Amino acid sequence: MIPTATVAILRTTSRVLLPLCIVAVTGTLQPSTVLSSDGSPTAKGVTGPAGSTRALLNAPPVQVLLYKDTKPGAITYGYRVVNGSPYEIATLLIGFNHFLTAPELRIAPVGWDGSNTPASSFRSPTGWRFEVTQVEEDSLIYVGWQVDSVTTGLRGGVTLAGFEVTVAQQDPRYESGHWTVYLKSAQQDYFTGSIDASGTTGAPPSSVFGRNGVRIRPNPTHAGVIIEFASPASGACTIDILDAAGRRVRRMTSSLAQSGRQRLEWDGLDSEGKRAAPAAYFVRIQTPKTERFARFVLER
Repeated sequence: MIPTATVAILRTTSRVLLPLCIVAVTGTLQPSTVLSSDGSPTAKGVTGPAGSTRALLNAPPVQVLLYKDTKPGAITYGYRVVNGSPYEIATLLIGFNHFLTAPELRIAPVGWDGSNTPASSFRSPTGWRFEVTQVEEDSLIYVGWQVDSVTTGLRGGVTLAGFEVTVAQQDPRYESGHWTVYLKSAQQDYFTGSIDASGTTGAPPSSVFGRNGVRIRPNPTHAGVIIEFASPASGACTIDILDAAGRRVRRMTSSLAQSGRQRLEWDGLDSEGKRAAPAAYFVRIQTPKTERFARFVLER
């Protein structure tokens, strides 16, 4: 159930990434000198797959929130996934450290025999399959859910609960360990972070649900939009217009002469110069130190 590339990572030292597709379309940004009052979080450089250094936010646009049900002799850990990105999530792993390629869980689901898990020990949303994976030469495990080939995964801007697993005794890593989601996208292959044990943390600035200082107007629109945002530093800036499935419709790039409030006009055309179809769209804004997502609707 878990992607072949992921299993290969756990059993060898090789690392596999999906290729990135880059199509550049020129655009114009109009900088001003006033930095937004809400500021922007500082990015952290993290060494990722293939030895590349990726600029990650303090918090990714995806959240995995915990809920727990404790009964005599059994604890059920449940997870609600909030997809604040534009990309479809196809796989959720719990208790897996992506950067160390290491499992973290010590307690397996009730009745797991090393191969199969009783249906009473897990719950999956419709169209998702559950599996336990144990690393060779290691007693630790991780658990995961993957959408089947005929079901749409967790689309961008959508929340889904019902990822549950039952164990016989408490294992803190089910509550405070790492999660990783793998995406169906040529723009981004994964997000990873720590489980939110409180289950109530607000959306991070990178999320379409977060307060991130991005303003899109008019919204909804019948033609183009004006996109306003803050950049804490000068340098290269990329803005992508993405459709509801996270596919790039248009890319606009520019070099910011200075930090502060920025302004971009999108004319409603795709990368081939054709009028974009009426639908919901996402905006991805990448500056030297931040990444933000937002949504708008293009009406007929």
